[in-house]
Amino acid sequence: MAKLDKVTLVLWVVTGLVVGSIFASLSDVIRQNFLFVIYGGLVGAWIFFLTGIAAAYFKERKMNSF
Repeated sequence: MAKLDKVTLVLWVVTGLVVGSIFASLSDVIRQNFLFVIYGGLVGAWIFFLTGIAAAYFKERKMNSF
């Protein structure tokens, strides 16, 4: 497994906290209507996708800085 640098690690931790907060805020709504699980999953997947792009950008920028 590749070792993560500090910036990438912080980026993924913050992303996990944001997605967790979204699901926590939707917990009452999810109990009332199960379709909000799909909505939360799509939002979480989009945030993880954007984080993956940002992590790749930071890695590429760091490799080209030498």
